Amino acid sequence: RPEIRWVGRAAFQVVVDGRPPLRRVAIVALLSAREVLGIWLANVVRGRGDALVVRADLARPPARPVEVYRGRPGREARGRIGDAWRTRVVRDVAAVASPVADDAADLRLARLAAELDSISIAADSPHLVIGVPAARLLREDGAAWLAAAVAEIAGLAAGERG
Repeated sequence: RPEIRWVGRAAFQVVVDGRPPLRRVAIVALLSAREVLGIWLANVVRGRGDALVVRADLARPPARPVEVYRGRPGREARGRIGDAWRTRVVRDVAAVASPVADDAADLRLARLAAELDSISIAADSPHLVIGVPAARLLREDGAAWLAAAVAEIAGLAAGERG
């Protein structure tokens, strides 16, 4: 049974129990400000519209932390990952992994990240944090695409090969 709650004035969260390898999944919808037309238009022009963040815990923590961003990682990403992480660009997506790269998994994550804002796989909870552009969900296949993407990322984080 889903748990739904508001998280502030412009965000709400839906929490559900997951299917293995996922233990628990929270989907956070972040709604852009609509009260002032000028601010809303400026956000839309800058590509800062509504967004969705999927936060999930796996049954077991992943063995390999990974950060994946479209394009090259910015200051925020470099600050979070530290000096011990190896950064490389895979198909115009920066896949950042520690301690070593997994070429097959990184290639699959890069393919997925082409339509996502970011993918984070961490040893600490939440194990998965996936930034999803809300516009992608408006396509006809949006819900099925998101479910498949989350399942594939969870499988990669759990060490499954496919």
